[in-house]
Amino acid sequence: MTSSAQPIEVVAGLLTDADGRVLLARRTSAQDWAGLWEFPGGKREPGEDAASALVRELQEELGIDVEASEPFARIPWSVGARALTLEVRQVTRWRGQPYPREGQELRWQHARDMRREAMPPADWPAVQSLRLPLMLRITPPHFGEAELPRLRAALLAGDALVRLRLDDPAREREIARRLAAGVGEERARLLLGGRQIPLARDLGCGLQIQAGQMDELALRPLAATQWCGASCHGPGDLQRAQHLDLDFAVLGPVRATPTHTATHGLGWPSFASLCEMTALPVYALGGLAPMDLAAAQAAGARGVAGIRAFWN
Repeated sequence: MTSSAQPIEVVAGLLTDADGRVLLARRTSAQDWAGLWEFPGGKREPGEDAASALVRELQEELGIDVEASEPFARIPWSVGARALTLEVRQVTRWRGQPYPREGQELRWQHARDMRREAMPPADWPAVQSLRLPLMLRITPPHFGEAELPRLRAALLAGDALVRLRLDDPAREREIARRLAAGVGEERARLLLGGRQIPLARDLGCGLQIQAGQMDELALRPLAATQWCGASCHGPGDLQRAQHLDLDFAVLGPVRATPTHTATHGLGWPSFASLCEMTALPVYALGGLAPMDLAAAQAAGARGVAGIRAFWN
């Protein structure tokens, strides 16, 4: 979402315990969004960088000393004329035991148990990022029945979304049915093409919509429990994907690829600028491999996507 108003700069911290739970604070009755649960933090002061602001805010709110943090998500958000940018930072090291210095309630909760209606809207994209795996593996078009064990293993491993994109639509539908039947709840990480909306609804799996298809949709095509993302190439695509309330964007190409040698890649600086325009978690695509994850995250991505290098 965008607004012409100068956005309020807000920073929040992700503190994770040994069980993988994240610390949430409940907004008090004197605050906007009273009663909702959020990542602890607050507004940046003029001239203050995000890391320093987080140190100050978490000392004031929780009584802890943040010793190290790193960027996790940068979320632009607006409601009417009111705009903010929420920078969420992963706290990697701190001293002290968090306690509610300002009378707020605290609780530790797994991301899978967080509920959208219980949180301020700007915090929700960070929850989605926590839930999304770091890789999106796209199948080579020739994959077939012989690769079913490999595809099942990829879904059961839980470290990636798997986009089923085959050169034969009938074979793609059959493979999708067999995969969904054999992986239980992990079918939620199986993504079909955007023209397979009825099948995705029937199987309980997800979708990756093509950029041009978004103009044909008035509403999100799947339930909130099913992952739904879109292939994006520029700011207009990202805006449409967010307007449709999708869960993620696949943005590229970052680099030229062997199959699209005439297409110029965005490059990391342009990719980073586009990431700053959207609240959606973004997967970087185009000439990338799993080893490019750190570079992608430094540019604002949640993770990386690709074909060949992701099945080696």
